[in-house]
Amino acid sequence: MKYGLAAVNQLLDVCGQDQAVGHDIGCVETCKCIFSSSNNMAPLICHASGFHWKQFLGLHFSQWDLDKYLELSKQVLHIIQTSLADLEQFKCSKNITDNDFETWHWEGLEYLKQCTGESDATLIVVQYVELLEKLNFAE
Repeated sequence: MKYGLAAVNQLLDVCGQDQAVGHDIGCVETCKCIFSSSNNMAPLICHASGFHWKQFLGLHFSQWDLDKYLELSKQVLHIIQTSLADLEQFKCSKNITDNDFETWHWEGLEYLKQCTGESDATLIVVQYVELLEKLNFAE
Protein backbone atom coordinates (compact mmCIF):
# COMPACT_ATOMS: atom_id res chain seq x y z
CA MET A 1 0.00 0.00 0.00
CA LYS A 2 2.69 2.53 0.92
CA TYR A 3 4.50 2.10 -2.41
CA GLY A 4 1.31 2.88 -4.32
CA LEU A 5 0.81 5.97 -2.19
CA ALA A 6 4.44 6.92 -2.74
CA ALA A 7 3.91 6.64 -6.50
CA VAL A 8 0.85 8.88 -6.34
CA ASN A 9 2.78 11.34 -4.18
CA GLN A 10 5.62 11.39 -6.72
CA LEU A 11 3.12 11.94 -9.54
CA LEU A 12 1.64 14.91 -7.68
CA ASP A 13 5.12 16.30 -6.97
CA VAL A 14 6.10 16.10 -10.63
CA CYS A 15 2.82 17.08 -12.29
CA GLY A 16 1.39 19.42 -9.65
CA GLN A 17 -1.42 19.27 -7.13
CA ASP A 18 -4.20 20.02 -9.63
CA GLN A 19 -4.33 16.46 -10.96
CA ALA A 20 -7.33 14.15 -10.93
CA VAL A 21 -5.67 11.08 -9.46
CA GLY A 22 -7.36 8.01 -8.08
CA HIS A 23 -5.64 5.17 -6.30
CA ASP A 24 -7.02 2.00 -4.77
CA ILE A 25 -5.17 1.52 -1.48
CA GLY A 26 -6.45 -2.03 -1.19
CA CYS A 27 -8.88 -1.49 1.64
CA VAL A 28 -9.95 -4.91 2.90
CA GLU A 29 -13.29 -5.94 4.29
CA THR A 30 -12.30 -5.25 7.91
CA CYS A 31 -11.49 -1.63 7.07
CA LYS A 32 -14.88 -1.27 5.40
CA CYS A 33 -16.61 -2.52 8.55
CA ILE A 34 -14.62 -0.19 10.77
CA PHE A 35 -15.21 2.91 8.69
CA SER A 36 -18.84 2.13 7.94
CA SER A 37 -19.43 2.10 11.69
CA SER A 38 -17.92 5.58 11.90
CA ASN A 39 -20.33 6.80 9.21
CA ASN A 40 -23.06 6.54 11.83
CA MET A 41 -21.31 9.36 13.68
CA ALA A 42 -21.64 11.83 10.80
CA PRO A 43 -25.03 13.30 11.82
CA LEU A 44 -23.79 13.74 15.37
CA ILE A 45 -20.56 15.56 14.53
CA CYS A 46 -21.27 17.34 11.26
CA HIS A 47 -21.61 20.73 13.00
CA ALA A 48 -19.00 20.15 15.71
CA SER A 49 -15.75 22.08 15.93
CA GLY A 50 -12.60 20.38 14.65
CA PHE A 51 -11.53 19.59 18.19
CA HIS A 52 -14.86 18.04 19.19
CA TRP A 53 -15.12 16.19 15.87
CA LYS A 54 -11.75 14.51 16.45
CA GLN A 55 -12.55 13.92 20.11
CA PHE A 56 -15.86 12.25 19.32
CA LEU A 57 -14.35 10.02 16.61
CA GLY A 58 -11.53 9.09 18.99
CA LEU A 59 -14.08 8.05 21.60
CA HIS A 60 -16.05 6.14 18.98
CA PHE A 61 -13.02 4.11 17.87
CA SER A 62 -11.89 3.51 21.45
CA GLN A 63 -15.31 2.06 22.24
CA TRP A 64 -15.28 0.09 18.98
CA ASP A 65 -11.94 -1.46 20.02
CA LEU A 66 -13.26 -2.36 23.46
CA ASP A 67 -16.39 -3.93 21.99
CA LYS A 68 -14.40 -6.00 19.48
CA TYR A 69 -11.87 -7.20 22.08
CA LEU A 70 -14.71 -8.13 24.43
CA GLU A 71 -16.35 -10.17 21.66
CA LEU A 72 -13.03 -11.84 20.78
CA SER A 73 -12.42 -12.63 24.44
CA LYS A 74 -15.83 -14.31 24.70
CA GLN A 75 -15.08 -16.38 21.60
CA VAL A 76 -11.67 -17.41 22.94
CA LEU A 77 -13.14 -18.43 26.29
CA HIS A 78 -15.79 -20.49 24.52
CA ILE A 79 -13.17 -22.21 22.37
CA ILE A 80 -11.03 -22.95 25.41
CA GLN A 81 -13.95 -24.33 27.40
CA THR A 82 -15.20 -26.55 24.58
CA SER A 83 -11.79 -27.71 23.34
CA LEU A 84 -9.86 -28.38 26.53
CA ALA A 85 -9.91 -32.15 26.07
CA ASP A 86 -8.71 -31.82 22.47
CA LEU A 87 -5.90 -29.51 23.60
CA GLU A 88 -4.76 -31.96 26.28
CA GLN A 89 -4.75 -34.80 23.76
CA PHE A 90 -2.76 -32.67 21.28
CA LYS A 91 -0.23 -31.68 23.96
CA CYS A 92 0.32 -35.32 24.87
CA SER A 93 0.68 -36.43 21.26
CA LYS A 94 3.25 -33.70 20.49
CA ASN A 95 4.99 -33.75 23.87
CA ILE A 96 4.13 -30.07 24.49
CA THR A 97 3.72 -28.45 27.90
CA ASP A 98 2.00 -25.29 29.06
CA ASN A 99 5.46 -23.75 29.47
CA ASP A 100 6.06 -24.26 25.74
CA PHE A 101 3.00 -22.15 24.96
CA GLU A 102 4.22 -19.47 27.35
CA THR A 103 7.67 -19.48 25.74
CA TRP A 104 6.22 -19.27 22.22
CA HIS A 105 4.06 -16.36 23.32
CA TRP A 106 7.03 -14.35 24.59
CA GLU A 107 9.16 -15.28 21.58
CA GLY A 108 6.36 -14.08 19.29
CA LEU A 109 6.09 -10.79 21.14
CA GLU A 110 9.84 -10.26 20.94
CA TYR A 111 9.80 -10.98 17.20
CA LEU A 112 6.93 -8.51 16.66
CA LYS A 113 8.80 -5.83 18.61
CA GLN A 114 11.75 -6.28 16.25
CA CYS A 115 9.43 -5.92 13.24
CA THR A 116 7.72 -2.71 14.37
CA GLY A 117 10.02 -0.33 12.57
CA GLU A 118 12.07 -0.26 9.45
CA SER A 119 15.76 -1.02 9.91
CA ASP A 120 18.30 1.78 9.74
CA ALA A 121 19.74 0.21 6.59
CA THR A 122 16.35 0.31 4.87
CA LEU A 123 15.81 3.93 5.88
CA ILE A 124 19.22 4.92 4.54
CA VAL A 125 18.59 3.15 1.23
CA VAL A 126 15.19 4.83 0.84
CA GLN A 127 16.66 8.23 1.67
CA TYR A 128 19.48 7.65 -0.84
CA VAL A 129 17.04 6.72 -3.62
CA GLU A 130 14.87 9.77 -2.84
CA LEU A 131 17.93 12.03 -3.06
CA LEU A 132 18.92 10.43 -6.37
CA GLU A 133 15.42 11.09 -7.71
CA LYS A 134 15.58 14.74 -6.59
CA LEU A 135 18.99 15.11 -8.23
CA ASN A 136 17.70 13.51 -11.44
CA PHE A 137 14.66 15.79 -11.44
CA ALA A 138 16.81 18.88 -10.78
CA GLU A 139 19.09 18.09 -13.74
